[in-house]
Amino acid sequence: GGKVPDDYFKVLKIPGIGAYTAGAIMSIAFHKPYPATDGNVIRVLSRVKMLEDDFRLEKNKKKLNKMNKELIEASGDPYLYTQSMMELGATVCKVTNPLCGQCPLQDVCLANLNEVQLNYPKMSPLATKKEIHLYAFILEHKGGFLMRKRDEDLLHGFYEFVQFESDSLNGAISQADDLGLNIQIVEELKPVKHVFTHLVWHIQLYKGAVSNVVSPFEVISDFNQVPIPTVVKKQIKNLK
Repeated sequence: GGKVPDDYFKVLKIPGIGAYTAGAIMSIAFHKPYPATDGNVIRVLSRVKMLEDDFRLEKNKKKLNKMNKELIEASGDPYLYTQSMMELGATVCKVTNPLCGQCPLQDVCLANLNEVQLNYPKMSPLATKKEIHLYAFILEHKGGFLMRKRDEDLLHGFYEFVQFESDSLNGAISQADDLGLNIQIVEELKPVKHVFTHLVWHIQLYKGAVSNVVSPFEVISDFNQVPIPTVVKKQIKNLK
């Protein structure tokens, strides 16, 4: 059995352990002044000091972690400090219905004194991901498949199958017709969902064939010869 090191940076190197867990281990197990800053601690400190920072932003979390480090160093008892902050955030300084009357910090907590506890911590709304509905066609032609190299910013330079943004299959086929592609659908495949940081692609997937090739499409006979993004790899998997 391995022994947990008493060095913060060595603990951080253990797979699956981040800054919060490493700080908790160091302060609770080894009584060393390393902060364990999680959502509970952010809530407690932001209410006590009425911090106006947006804690959705990483830079503000780092700033508060520095404050938490200064407090644990000044406490003289890292073990007691970390345990107290964890307990306070989990059982008293709750997200909703905080038990301020039971809180040992009620007389110094600025949010409590101003009766604005529920306004803290400040968190900007999470951006909603844009949902895009696409129809993709894996079209065979002379021993290969029709693909195109993307020139859009998203997935720039990667290859994709014939694909159109549309609310219906007929709408997608109409767009193909406009390009001069005569699609013959053979079968419907399992749809694909792919999540990017700012949007979600919902792809209805079909297998088919074409009798002609038009620009910007080209026939690709070996998927290993061109750069393929994960979303297209999912489609290829559904083809098999």
